[in-house]
Amino acid sequence: MHRRLLGNILIITLLTIFNTYSQDGNKKIEFVKEKISIDGNLNEPVWKCLISFDHFFNHFPNDTGTTEKPVIVKAFHDGENLYFGVVIHEKTDKYLVNSMNRDMAVQDFLKEDSFVIILDTFENQSSGIFFVVNVLGAQTDGLIAINSENYSPDIGWNTKWNSQVKIEGNLRFFEIAIPLNAIAYDLNKSNWNINFASVDAKTSQYSTLTSFSRNYDLIDLRFTQKVEIVNLPKRKSSKLSLIPSTSFSYTKDVINSQRRNQLNFGLDAKYNVTSSLKLDVAINPDFSQIEQDDQIANLTRFDISLPEKRNFFLENGDLFNNLGARGVNPFYSRKIGLDSEIIYGVKLSGELSKNLRVGLLNTQTESIDSLSGYNFSALVAKKSVTKSITTTGYIINKQNLNTKESVIDYNRVLGLNMNYKSQNKKWLGQLNYGKSFTSLLDNKNNFYSTNLSYSTRKWIGSTSMMRTEKNFVTSVGFTPRIKNYDAGLDQYIRKGYWANYTEIIYNNYSPNDEIKDKNEHKLRVNTFLNSNLELVEENIEFVNIWRKKDLSYFFANVNYNYNNLKFATNIINSNKPLPPNNYNDMNVRIGYISPFGNKIFSHQNRLLYGTFYNGTRFNWEVVGNVRLQPWASMDFNYNLNLINLYEYGKETIHTFNFSGKVFFNTKLMTSANMSYSTRQNDISMNARLQWEFKPLSYVYLVFSNSYYTDNLKKKSYGVALKINYWLDI
Repeated sequence: MHRRLLGNILIITLLTIFNTYSQDGNKKIEFVKEKISIDGNLNEPVWKCLISFDHFFNHFPNDTGTTEKPVIVKAFHDGENLYFGVVIHEKTDKYLVNSMNRDMAVQDFLKEDSFVIILDTFENQSSGIFFVVNVLGAQTDGLIAINSENYSPDIGWNTKWNSQVKIEGNLRFFEIAIPLNAIAYDLNKSNWNINFASVDAKTSQYSTLTSFSRNYDLIDLRFTQKVEIVNLPKRKSSKLSLIPSTSFSYTKDVINSQRRNQLNFGLDAKYNVTSSLKLDVAINPDFSQIEQDDQIANLTRFDISLPEKRNFFLENGDLFNNLGARGVNPFYSRKIGLDSEIIYGVKLSGELSKNLRVGLLNTQTESIDSLSGYNFSALVAKKSVTKSITTTGYIINKQNLNTKESVIDYNRVLGLNMNYKSQNKKWLGQLNYGKSFTSLLDNKNNFYSTNLSYSTRKWIGSTSMMRTEKNFVTSVGFTPRIKNYDAGLDQYIRKGYWANYTEIIYNNYSPNDEIKDKNEHKLRVNTFLNSNLELVEENIEFVNIWRKKDLSYFFANVNYNYNNLKFATNIINSNKPLPPNNYNDMNVRIGYISPFGNKIFSHQNRLLYGTFYNGTRFNWEVVGNVRLQPWASMDFNYNLNLINLYEYGKETIHTFNFSGKVFFNTKLMTSANMSYSTRQNDISMNARLQWEFKPLSYVYLVFSNSYYTDNLKKKSYGVALKINYWLDI
């Protein structure tokens, strides 16, 4: 036994001495056939023999030089799992966390002490995955994709992986095991692009394995390091995961004295067709555990979009959600299942090769009484043409399959876009074309857009131009500006438009100041013309932000708005709509955002006052966070609008949103949400108990209530119990 152990140590040592770097000078992750225990101790012999990734650079708030606090990362694989051992040397034994819940929002893991792994396994700088562990062991995983202006994360993707964290004084030990079956990669390639990040939220400092300017996000795949994975398995066993679920719900509509009991059985299946292509099937899906939406006071003339929260649509959602441009989204998954329940969903997504990524989605909704069910389909193919150019083609279809009807109700959208990223990493661009085909509409159905963005440490800028014709109908998309509501006729009228969005940012840094970070100056100009090239709306905004290194900041904005209303409009709840006219308005907005840091309470305050459609508007928004580390956190948002349009009416709008979470450990938590809106005359409350009894297997117990705001009379209430079990076969 001892001879074998000594022999293994000798072999590993020789490998790391002679084979640490590949022939082109890139570092290696070695193959070592040794099983280890994931306990955070890092006491197995293999950890002592591996060469370290230990040259970390400052990224924020300073982005020059190497970090003062040592970060040491070691890695190897055994053909089944990819292992990471991490030691972070802090200056204090204190730590900062905001959540013990799995899959925290991406912006939240920058508010916690955590370690981040970023993998671009196809070396295409267009798509990747990330894994995050905070110092108390809470996990987050997700996908990374490029869009027209930057890289965006998607936490809807989930997989099973193991991690443990140990804290000893000023030291943080992370031990992580990620199954290779969970990672999509090219079996014929041995090089991956990798980056690591250490987030110290206590002092608002981030460090990364590679050195790059702070104007780029931590997850930017252009700033990864090439690493050779030695003896990477050339075959991956197919992996099938079955997730059966059952739910029972009881709801009562108090106003109409109606009760509903529902017992539901569903099944989700996930199958790795190849090492990089995944099939997802959802039969009779149930989304009763989804948290309610926040209340928002919409003071625009157009609809607003709300985020998708259903996992079936979130996983690999970047393939389907980044097809359009600002204000024009050909695929908006919240439209699916809006009018009736989803019977099934099928999705095939992933990499067909290093340069080709595909997504195919099909869902069917049920028919209810006179309402026919619809079939929804989307096909997306994303191809890397060169190192700088990626093209994406897509087809989206919504169709009523009821063949008995005389006219087939359908809507189809076809499109092609080209994304450009410069080799000097300063420029991103996009060209976009879309065309819709809708029953009874056959002309003026095109969409064109172009976008160009530039980013350096001091200067950031972007501009986009688009043309949307009035019959570019996206029944499964989101194009709010086409639909104009005429309050006089009480109907929607489609109008095409031209739009330009331009933003210029200048950053004036103070690297030698211990408190002051930078002054940020912005100019935003948004211009809208109708099809006759007549100016119908323009917004010009001057923004000044004074930022500190603790992430607090003060801002002051001056806004000018011009509206050439072509239709009578109801901006507020009034019996007398605003008439068509020219409206010139100006307002001033100031605010302060406190540091998150180690404080129990943090807050944001914003004030706005000015003219509004030739009337006046006062707005006050306050956001607060109370953190009782590590067991509880509470967030609230209160928004007050006082609007006076004189002869056209006045309105006082209150909206309030509250969210509270209590963490018993990383597996058991309870949450409560409340939203209040005088405009919607609604108070909604939701309480949820969530227990992860096995990895990615959950029990949810959800209570909900709804009341009127004016008399506090109950509208409805309900309770739901859902259980799902993740079974790997």
